[in-house]
Amino acid sequence: MVLEIVLVLKMVDKNDTSKRTFQKVFKRNGARVRGLWKRGDRFYAQLTILDYLNIKKVRRVPLQANNLKDAVNEMYSLKKDHQHPFPALQKDIGFTSYADRYLMKNMDLKLKSPNTLKSERYMLSFWKEILGNISLKKVHRPILEEGIRRRINRQNSTRTINLSLTVLGNLLEEGVKEGLIKENPAKQIRKRKLPKPDRSHFDTTQINALCDAATTKLKYGDRFANFIKFLCFCGARVSEGLCVSWRHVDWENEQIILGADGETKNRQSRRIDFNSNLSGLLMHMATNKINEKWLFPSTMRGREFEHARTYKESLKISRNAAGLTSFTFHACRRYFISRAVMSGIDYMTIAKWVGHNDGGILIGKVYGHLSREHMKLQAQKFKA
Repeated sequence: MVLEIVLVLKMVDKNDTSKRTFQKVFKRNGARVRGLWKRGDRFYAQLTILDYLNIKKVRRVPLQANNLKDAVNEMYSLKKDHQHPFPALQKDIGFTSYADRYLMKNMDLKLKSPNTLKSERYMLSFWKEILGNISLKKVHRPILEEGIRRRINRQNSTRTINLSLTVLGNLLEEGVKEGLIKENPAKQIRKRKLPKPDRSHFDTTQINALCDAATTKLKYGDRFANFIKFLCFCGARVSEGLCVSWRHVDWENEQIILGADGETKNRQSRRIDFNSNLSGLLMHMATNKINEKWLFPSTMRGREFEHARTYKESLKISRNAAGLTSFTFHACRRYFISRAVMSGIDYMTIAKWVGHNDGGILIGKVYGHLSREHMKLQAQKFKA
């Protein structure tokens, strides 16, 4: 008789699936508690989350509560922050693994330009060296400060240190949005103050001296000199100017198109109206056209059908020969803006030409004094 009872109990326990499957939860009055489940003695909350591709996924999260009332309160507490995934739902991931996933995501979705991705990949390689594949949740301020100290010991520039921290902060911010971590520890570290940049403006005589030095010292000096003048006459950034093709020159509307292929800082194309200097330069270059496609073709063997990638070495040689050691490509952009301001052109128009989206606020802030100084000089020419 005893043996029969034991066998019956075993059969009941074997057929009891309540410990293995999720069961709906009901109140005493028989009403269903939506979103709440129970498996065995544990409560679970059913939540909808978004992964990094904004794809909705349903997950059942184990709760700490051991009674119905506390389970309901805990479930509603989790659902309050419905805009972000919950850390409890996400699988723990190491820093190196997440950094690779972060870069792959930005590349696949084309969220950032190739140059930006290249820079981020380089900066994150340093943090991989420092952090390894420790859990993303264990990345705290002291570890990051140790990384900053190593960069200082390597005598990295202040700008490099700040950029490294910015890239890390971008990655960790994505981790916050995905629910992998609760806060971004990179925000707790203050960036170092950069030395005030030299905003000296070069005049036309100095620009001409640089171009003359280029034609004297360089094998392709005329081509480089034309590039310098092009930047000075249209205000293009160096990366924008390098990839301009002849099809981007709109002779009919007297405009040049920058970023037609999205290769600008803000990934937006813009049109710059011809001024007399720009149109004269382009007509001269068209008459003596070197390449049918590019304004500034590559001079490297095997790359004749590509545009030039850099003129850094040419600039170094030319400015040393001209005695303008502080001259940079960005000085050409400042030259264009300053000349436009002193010519009385409104800031909004200048901003559109150079690709600023602030309506001319930055130009007025940085270059506004040139307009006032120019007007004072003009006033001195007045004679009654």
